Amino acid sequence: MVNIMLEFQPFQFLKYTRKQPGAFPSSYAELKPEQLIAITRLINQTISETAFLKSMTGFRKFRINQLEDYHRYQLMLLFEPFMQIKPHDRFIIPSIKTSSGKRVSPNPKLAGMTFARFIFIESYFTDYQNDKNQTSLLKFVAALYLPQNQSFDEKKIVTSKLKIKPEKLEAISINYILIKEWLALAYPMVFQSSREDDETAAPRKLNNT
Repeated sequence: MVNIMLEFQPFQFLKYTRKQPGAFPSSYAELKPEQLIAITRLINQTISETAFLKSMTGFRKFRINQLEDYHRYQLMLLFEPFMQIKPHDRFIIPSIKTSSGKRVSPNPKLAGMTFARFIFIESYFTDYQNDKNQTSLLKFVAALYLPQNQSFDEKKIVTSKLKIKPEKLEAISINYILIKEWLALAYPMVFQSSREDDETAAPRKLNNT
């Protein structure tokens, strides 16, 4: 975490100031679920800078709006570590609520996941990358997040009951890209990294394409 100290003057007619501590995540391991969603919305340009900084720092909106442009810019610079795809071995959003009940993410490092389930997940994810279709994304998330204590069954994948906001679905897909990067690092003989083979190439960046 990057610790931040916000100093402000609560009353214009009084000359004393107050300080409020805050923090900005410096790695994916430090992100909260709502912060991953905020990052996804920033990438897709569906969140204001003020709302994004509120989510990332914990400061109230009106305090952020009182900041000078330079200080807002300095805060936005702290987002730089999240512009690159980096290995991460677990899901930042541990569970999702649907009309049919709570569904949970796979274990860290995909521990306990069967090969058959992984193949279906990969297939649905590839479909979504190719067609950007909401149905493909829903199938991917349905195969990834299962009802608690329920084993994977392709026949039980029903997307009609998954009423999940698009930004949360896309946040999960971004998280999966990070996990695929971890798989390539942990098992280089089995999985291929999304990065260029040339070590001098620029790191792959997150974007909305």
